[in-house]
Amino acid sequence: DEQKRGGVGGGADEVLGKSCGSENTEILLDANASSAKLSRFGTLRHLVAIAPDPLDDEEEGGEIDDDSGHGLNQKRSKKQRKRSLYKRFKRQLRTLAMSNGLSNFVMAMICLSTFIMALDSHVSFCEPPPENSDPFAAFSFESELYFNRADERATTPPNRSVRNYKAITEGSNLFFTAVFVLELLIKIGGLGFSKFALDGKASLWNLFDVVIVVISVYESSTVYSSARCLFAANSCLAAEQCSAGVGYAVMRVLRLGRLGKLLRAFPDIYKQVTAIGKSLGAVGALMTLILLFLLIFTILGMNVFGGAMTMEFDAGQLMRGADVYVELPFDPWRNMRPLTMPGRRGTIVDVDAQAHPLTPWKVLIFKSEGLERELALDTDRCVWAADGSVAGPGAAIITGIVPRLNYDSLGIAIITTFQILTTANWNDDLYDAVATSGAGASFFFYTIIVAGNWMLLNMFIAIIIQKFAEQRKEALDANLKEMKRHFVARFGPMTQDELN
Repeated sequence: DEQKRGGVGGGADEVLGKSCGSENTEILLDANASSAKLSRFGTLRHLVAIAPDPLDDEEEGGEIDDDSGHGLNQKRSKKQRKRSLYKRFKRQLRTLAMSNGLSNFVMAMICLSTFIMALDSHVSFCEPPPENSDPFAAFSFESELYFNRADERATTPPNRSVRNYKAITEGSNLFFTAVFVLELLIKIGGLGFSKFALDGKASLWNLFDVVIVVISVYESSTVYSSARCLFAANSCLAAEQCSAGVGYAVMRVLRLGRLGKLLRAFPDIYKQVTAIGKSLGAVGALMTLILLFLLIFTILGMNVFGGAMTMEFDAGQLMRGADVYVELPFDPWRNMRPLTMPGRRGTIVDVDAQAHPLTPWKVLIFKSEGLERELALDTDRCVWAADGSVAGPGAAIITGIVPRLNYDSLGIAIITTFQILTTANWNDDLYDAVATSGAGASFFFYTIIVAGNWMLLNMFIAIIIQKFAEQRKEALDANLKEMKRHFVARFGPMTQDELN
């Protein structure tokens, strides 16, 4: 057949004899003859493609250009080496991205970052007073009392140890940002973006890592400026103005969310968290009922105890910022207010026992706009009052202290009701309410505890326990199915005689 096509076989033999040598020609022709599935024409075409054709060279110049063939082979070998190096690098990068070593290193960096954020507390940059020999006095809030004026802080040199401490803790965020960026690049390069962002449950944590890294990179310039400003600060006021801001500090707190990856190292804890997550849908209706219950009793408490709760009076608890009740001697409406209200509501704004020895407390009276003359107040709606121990004639007297948790406003009332619902120091609120409203006020607190705590909150716990039981049952069913599958695979093909 080949001879009919024009002697392709003979011509190929001559080509092989000239280019590859007689020995190689015999080996290749033997291999071609021994193959039953590959035609001789295909084999020869493959051989001709491998070996350079001398006839072409003769047409061009009569000689074979060995240099051009050698250069072409070098280009191909360079491309192959580059391709192999890229594949090898890709394989190693993928192995590194999926290795436990990288995960453990990142977890260690997360824990270290969390530890440094815990150390980043409020400090005073001012030097402690000479009579204070405590080297850690600058870390206490009380040391700022010695330098509470802006002009003094602007001329006082900062405590170098405190300044360097704040600068190092602030600048360490740049190091952790670089570590997190490097981890992100390794994972995206090794796994590929599709597997990194769209593959199963791990993609959710990966996308959360992307958000954390973007926020960290966004704040890195501000963090660098803050650390550089702290190192260059030459006064307390300059050091205090180098803060990166509360907003960026809140962004750094988001890194704590990466601690959730530690759950994978503890399967039992991960199962419990999973069960709690699955129970959120079931407790949605119950949470709505609890919020409605909380709102009802909040409004009820505001109508019953609003402006009437006072704690046990103790002059030692009076201080700046404390809310108190004041009995004004010239109040024309003193006989018209409810009996449970011991006076007008106000807050202590100043104290001066030297200029006012009998009435040392300066109280700002609430809701007294336009009533300064009728109530005998100062132009700033304040009055100097006594604490009840020693009072001169016609002096204002502090008759009660408003407890921190009360029903005077909606926000504080919600917190008070929630405290009673959780039974956290609820008896203090009970004593304050009974002292002003009588023993009948106790039924309000008992109803919240019985209906809210004993019933509603325990139902919440019961639902979570039920989810744990369901999860355990699902695990047992899955194990049983797996056992059945192995049993059938092992004994299914066996005959009755083999089973016997």
